[in-house]
Amino acid sequence: MATRTIWVENFKGLHDSASPGAKPVVTNDLRNVKVTHGQVRPRGGLTKYLSISAAASGEVIGLFHYPLVSGTNKLVRMLPTALEVLNTGTSAWDVITGTALTGTTTTRPQATVMDDTLVFVNEGEDLPRKYTGSGNSANIAAGTSPYAKSVESYEGFLLLGDVSDSGAFTDVFDGHRMIRYSDDWDNDWTLCEGNEIVLVESPGRLLRMATLGRDVICYKDDALVKARWIGGKIRFSQEKMEFEGGCLAPLSVAKLTDDLQIFLGTDAVLYLVTSQSVTPISFESLYNTLPTTISLDKLKYARGMIDEEEATYYLFYDRSGLATMLHDSYVSYNWRSKEFNKGRLGKSVISAVAHKPTTTSPVDLITSSATLVYEFDEGLTDDGVAVSRYWTTNWQGLGEEGWFNGAILIFNKPTGAKARVRISLAMDLDETFSYQTFYQLQGGGAGDTKVEVFYHPPSQYGSWFNLKVEYFIDNTTAFPTEL
Repeated sequence: MATRTIWVENFKGLHDSASPGAKPVVTNDLRNVKVTHGQVRPRGGLTKYLSISAAASGEVIGLFHYPLVSGTNKLVRMLPTALEVLNTGTSAWDVITGTALTGTTTTRPQATVMDDTLVFVNEGEDLPRKYTGSGNSANIAAGTSPYAKSVESYEGFLLLGDVSDSGAFTDVFDGHRMIRYSDDWDNDWTLCEGNEIVLVESPGRLLRMATLGRDVICYKDDALVKARWIGGKIRFSQEKMEFEGGCLAPLSVAKLTDDLQIFLGTDAVLYLVTSQSVTPISFESLYNTLPTTISLDKLKYARGMIDEEEATYYLFYDRSGLATMLHDSYVSYNWRSKEFNKGRLGKSVISAVAHKPTTTSPVDLITSSATLVYEFDEGLTDDGVAVSRYWTTNWQGLGEEGWFNGAILIFNKPTGAKARVRISLAMDLDETFSYQTFYQLQGGGAGDTKVEVFYHPPSQYGSWFNLKVEYFIDNTTAFPTEL
């Protein structure tokens, strides 16, 4: 019988519709790995940020990256009733609330930076506030602004969306789809009469605004509307984008580049947004991952985060129906190489933000659990909980029938001596993986950059095979291990 070789090359990660027999470029079964440039490597864990183990006094419902002109940036977190800033000198969180906030454990806060000042809202529970980098937070414009549920800086204006003068959100006609704006935002908003944009293109509620080039994209629960400052008597042009749906999770919206955004639609599909188009990207790739959780009614709390260094978007979501806004799972998307991946978390998280302590610092991927702040993709475990990291080749055909005789796998040589993989085999569409074999990833010579592994289980006769590769990292110096 002739020997047949099946190559796994240019691997592209997760695709829920990967079918048996398809060339092993994608798989429908992987967890907690990252795929890029055709290589697979394990993700890191969840590690307490700056080793701070003191629990917050309430759930950490928001994390804000606050970049400053000075180049030394700040990390701010919101609790339902408090605001705190990270003190890197003392490795502690300093309270900067001022008057107590009145949020809840399901409040979804938003923030923007305007004139070197952090401006934030907490879904209209309180008036919009500012934090200047010192002292406590305070109402913007001495409390003369309207209440608002969304906020964005755009072309020198501060935009407040879904507004109410009283905080009842029933007092302003069409307030749920109205934007008020000011270029003198920290002065008297009563002087801004007429500075309003009413998004008449659809009846739905405005959830989020995000600047995209010279446009601001208004994410509503039933439409996307593009607005642009044009000056003159008209001031803003408005146009409903060609998209039959809306935004499901306001905090899923993220700016990938100056001219590209991403969000989670009301059909639980991820979409890319440019000034000209709204394009679905996960309809097939994640059809069995995100849409299957709609019935839990928790996707509205999903949080997006950008890793600009790896061109990767993370969406944290609730897969199992947890309390408040906790998330136990994530999907990721590399917007340059187009790969999807997914994972599960050993510690459930609520908030997520990419933070650079200084302008020249590497990006820290920051998440929060109920009361702690973590760095994501760092360390070995999820704060002491072991992480299952693996991928499979998906079912591959041997022709009508044949013998599976083994596999050769090539890994990048790890920097430490305690990286291991476990390889196992399933046959003929039976999901039971057998013949598990551990391999220590150690190179021969000092100049070796690759480790070749020969997997030789007892020869198996059949029509289909599926290989599973699991990663075991026993010390932090072993990263990365790539296949």
